Amino acid sequence: MDSQEYQKILQFAADELKSGNILSAREVLIKLVRENPNNAAAWYGLSLAVDDPKMQLDCIHRVLNLNPDFPGAKQRYQELINASNRKVESPGSSVPQGSTSSITKQAQKDIPIAVKTAPKSLDGKTIQRLRETHTAGKSTFEMAQARKKKLWRVAGIYMVLLVICIPVGFIFDPLPALIVVAALFIGSQIIMKYADRMKVLIARAQKGAKGEVKAASLLRNLGKDFRVLHDVVSPFGNIDHVVISKSGVVFAIETKSHNGRVKVENEVILVNGKPAEKNFIAQTLRNVYWLREKIKQVTGSDTYVYGIIVFTNAYVEFTKPVKGIIILNKKFLLEAIQKNSLKNPENEIIRDKVVDLLLEIA
Repeated sequence: MDSQEYQKILQFAADELKSGNILSAREVLIKLVRENPNNAAAWYGLSLAVDDPKMQLDCIHRVLNLNPDFPGAKQRYQELINASNRKVESPGSSVPQGSTSSITKQAQKDIPIAVKTAPKSLDGKTIQRLRETHTAGKSTFEMAQARKKKLWRVAGIYMVLLVICIPVGFIFDPLPALIVVAALFIGSQIIMKYADRMKVLIARAQKGAKGEVKAASLLRNLGKDFRVLHDVVSPFGNIDHVVISKSGVVFAIETKSHNGRVKVENEVILVNGKPAEKNFIAQTLRNVYWLREKIKQVTGSDTYVYGIIVFTNAYVEFTKPVKGIIILNKKFLLEAIQKNSLKNPENEIIRDKVVDLLLEIA
């Protein structure tokens, strides 16, 4: 793996810290130090992502043991020591370096040092997997691109046949030539219909991906008590977003970008008065059951998984959950997650196990 690829993953962690997504940055950096515990840059970044002052000091100790001249490490070590002394002198005071806001400010200043000094020591495939885990709409964007390529392949094959068959047609008697022309005309009509259908599917996929990005942007506002992963692979199609609360409650979220008006009648989602192109409720239920079973295998407990279908563009009429699936407009998404997260006592152990599981799946 080259230095440029390593810089990308550290830059990703820096971006997450700057955005206030401390948990996201922490998970990535923990993976980095697990893969290579002799990486000073990763330990330095982790010192900016953990809240516990003792853990921050431990990370900086590791940095200095690995590289005593690591840029900025001695200064940060001294700042942490001073903050620790202040806390001993005044137990009621806060430790600035231990707070989320100061970590973010410190990250903006110090992460570039780690980026510039990053060594070539981590497997590129592992880095790529970690980065892609957090990319909202990735698989849907890829679907749109795949459909585009398929359309161009079909069109290309037809053009080749056209170039070959037209000259050949004129070599034969008029009747065979007419047959060739008729066949080409019919073929062109079929190709045009196919192209129209593919254009609709491509536009739908692109719109869906944009909706997933929009939902991901909203989920960033949940705060440090929630962990958010995007595009989680499942046997029933990727789950657009998975949210794990501090209390260990899990949410499997499917994003839909339809326009117009959405309502539910007889447990069927209607978009502008017509059934949706797919059974979104069944799709979400399959992912909920699968995710619940995977979590039970890891935690040994029956963790409740909420299924949510969120429409980013359409007006959604109020409806009760259908087969346990919550259906709503994007402006009620955060409220629904926060409200249902309060039902469980805090269980960070389950949350951490679920996050590790989903990172492994990705």
